[in-house]
Amino acid sequence: MPLETVRLDRVFGVVQTSQNREQVTLFGFESADRKAYSVAAPGKPRIESGMTITAYLAEAGNWQTLIGWRDHENGVIVCKPEGPPSVSAQSRPS
Repeated sequence: MPLETVRLDRVFGVVQTSQNREQVTLFGFESADRKAYSVAAPGKPRIESGMTITAYLAEAGNWQTLIGWRDHENGVIVCKPEGPPSVSAQSRPS
């Protein structure tokens, strides 16, 4: 399991959008001498400069394969929900 702990020294380009009908937040970051662009985090997580996370990457070192992370400050786990997207209350049959 490729886990990587990083401190997000600088965060930039945070945009909420959808990919494959799932909500994601795209962002870039700098951490020490590393820079990553257009990283897709599932949902609408807190992403701020200065936070430390331990990320689960499907491929070691490749932030384009981010599966999720654990925020060291508050213990929140960010990950894609298991199973198909839920049906909204407005589109459920009566």
